Amino acid sequence: MDRNNAVEFAKNHINLKNKVNVIPNLIWIESKPIDLGRFWFFNYEYKLLNEDMNLAIGGAPGFTICKNSEAINDISWQEYHELSMNN
Repeated sequence: MDRNNAVEFAKNHINLKNKVNVIPNLIWIESKPIDLGRFWFFNYEYKLLNEDMNLAIGGAPGFTICKNSEAINDISWQEYHELSMNN
């Protein structure tokens, strides 16, 4: 899977995430891909529609897309730390 394919997969993933979003005044936005060899990594990023809001949310820091299988997986904070340490 090349970068352009990964970006398209990520866009579809983010669009689906927005369709099922239950957090008012928040939309998930695209982030830049990071090439991790066998995977593409994308940070979860969001935009507040009401900039006067102060919102802190938890959850997965991002997701990977496997270059071979095209599987999309949320990663845990521990996995995120491990990826950061190895790249």
